[in-house]
Amino acid sequence: MALRVFARFAVEDGHVLSAGDLTTAMVGRYVAWLDQQIAGQTNKPWSKGSRANVLMQLRQMIDWTKRRHPSRLPARIDFPWRSWPNRHADPVPEKLAAWEDKLAQQRALIQVLQIEERRMVTENAVLLKRILEAETEVERQKRHNARLITERDRAMKPVALPRGPKS
Repeated sequence: MALRVFARFAVEDGHVLSAGDLTTAMVGRYVAWLDQQIAGQTNKPWSKGSRANVLMQLRQMIDWTKRRHPSRLPARIDFPWRSWPNRHADPVPEKLAAWEDKLAQQRALIQVLQIEERRMVTENAVLLKRILEAETEVERQKRHNARLITERDRAMKPVALPRGPKS
């Protein structure tokens, strides 16, 4: 995703045409461009975390190129330190909801949980009934199998042949 975002920046900026155009000034323009991005679904600016992640991924790609192919980058490229401070800070709610609202929410949640508990108990009773029926069927099949084995053994028992006249 970060590469696509940077490619979009390069097209819109118009000043990044080759690796020689990757400079500290370009990084500054990129940060300013990231600040102007609007999320399509919410119509709000990108979060500080999203902007920082995209910038960090570009930095990793440039750092990798510096290590592996230093001749491809023309000059030193510096990235700003902490472009978006406090990006992990939790927003403080403007005001807490009235305790009556919270109580109503909790009562509704308790009611939903009780309904869910009754549904689960009913399901468990049905499953228990099916288990008992299955165990009964297994016992019946065992008795039937034993009866068949007994009949087979009786049929397979050697039978003494009557002696005929001696010749």
